[in-house]
Amino acid sequence: MSNNKPDTRTNMKALEEVKDVTKLQEMVTALWVLLDHIDTLDDMCKGDDAAFRDLTRDIQQKRHKVLTSDGYNLLMPDY
Repeated sequence: MSNNKPDTRTNMKALEEVKDVTKLQEMVTALWVLLDHIDTLDDMCKGDDAAFRDLTRDIQQKRHKVLTSDGYNLLMPDY
């Protein structure tokens, strides 16, 4: 996924540079939890697409606490 463009944020590290398996497992779990919450919302909001979209939008923004992107690379915030 990387195009080798440098990241200008000093507190970021490209995902492919992360060697800490425990940290990667924590990230996978955190992202899975977000997906699970969205799946639960799908059940809760049957018939109310506007509510589903609004609530899903709130949850999906939380992904940036786990991983973010500069448009070229996946980056870990606060690494």
